[in-house]
This record gives sequence, C-alpha cells and structure tokens, in this order.
Amino acid sequence: MACNCKKKMVLEDEYGVKENENIVSKVNRYFWKCVIFLVFVALAIIVIPILIFTAIYQIVFKKDSKIVLPKFLGKYMK
Repeated sequence: MACNCKKKMVLEDEYGVKENENIVSKVNRYFWKCVIFLVFVALAIIVIPILIFTAIYQIVFKKDSKIVLPKFLGKYMK
C-alpha cells in the first residue's frame, strides 16, 4: 500500500501502548464531536446563503461597489 498502513500496524502492535478508555470518557468524546459537527453545519447553513445573497445583491443592484467581507471572515484572507 502507498500509505504504509501495514508497516504502521506492525509498529503499533510492537511498540504501541494500550489505552484503557472508560464509558464516560468515550461518551463525552462522542458528544463533543457531535456538538462541534452540528455547530459547523448550522453555521454553514446560515452563513453561506447570507454571503451568496449579499454578493448577488451587490453585483445586480449596486454598480461600482465592492463586496466587503465581514471582519471575522476577512481576517483569514490576509
């Protein structure tokens, strides 16, 4: 395999340390994964249509105007 999966499995079996995880920590980990996933999906459903409609409005109805991103999105573009 190109990703060395077999070699990785052999190394993990030979040098790896077994970690015991109880039910509470496993449920906590899956709960936070679900919460973060739902937050990102909700933000995507809310933010993306607003940006699309704003861009279309700027292009169609306002001549010679720039599309300005919100500050929380614009700071990652620099």
